[in-house]
Amino acid sequence: MKKEDRLIKEFETILLWENGCNREQLSKITGIGIRTIQKFLNNYISHSNGTIYFNYKYNTYMATDNFNPTLIEKDPTGYTELCLAEKLNQSLIPILKQNYSRKLPIEDTRQLSMATSDDHVMNTLIEAINTKSQISSTYVSKKGTRNSIIISPHAMALARNRYHIRAYHHKYNRYSDFAVGRFELVKICSEQGEGADPELDVEWHTYKSLNFELNPELSSTEIESYQMEWCLPPSVKQRRIVSRQALQKYVIADMERPSIGSNMKTWLFKGYYNED
Repeated sequence: MKKEDRLIKEFETILLWENGCNREQLSKITGIGIRTIQKFLNNYISHSNGTIYFNYKYNTYMATDNFNPTLIEKDPTGYTELCLAEKLNQSLIPILKQNYSRKLPIEDTRQLSMATSDDHVMNTLIEAINTKSQISSTYVSKKGTRNSIIISPHAMALARNRYHIRAYHHKYNRYSDFAVGRFELVKICSEQGEGADPELDVEWHTYKSLNFELNPELSSTEIESYQMEWCLPPSVKQRRIVSRQALQKYVIADMERPSIGSNMKTWLFKGYYNED
């Protein structure tokens, strides 16, 4: 993304959801000099058709109700996800040395229950994915059995509060997923580019429409509350979710997980949408 596009997105986000800012604040947030910021503001505002103005009382650039951003969507959920991502960067990725700069107070308890991973294992897996290389490792099964494996990892997924690797298993000639926390003694064992072709992982590149239905054994008040949470009309008790086939088991497990204080599944997996 171009530097100017990043600046536009930041400014539009602040205008839409954070009640505006002045040039000094925008400079501090973006790390760009005051002169460059002022030049950007002059140019951007000149093309805003009067929908951006300077409020002298608050010393702040603000937007009118008719303001239409050019590079971001008017999507409040997108803004909350941005806030969560910035909080995640601050707490889990200290190498970025990034402070939380958004105005919205927000927390994500998923961070607190995330499984931790060995740095060497993660670094090696990331390198193997980025260089399309094979790795050799000892992998611990759920039963505690340690097996020597050679795999070609090509993608990473965050599911069930832990990272997984999607990889080709050379011994069994198939693509599978592996929990990152169960790797031991990981090392690159091939030249760059000698990993298996990720395009051949059919389940990873196939998307399925999963059909879920609110559990009919729930009380009418519980069903109504879940309909409200999912923005469903009173007559609708189903939810369709599109997922990679390789990851659908995690989506189903998350959806069928009972709510806090209940032993009853909230949603029931009812098969694939429009499939027999």
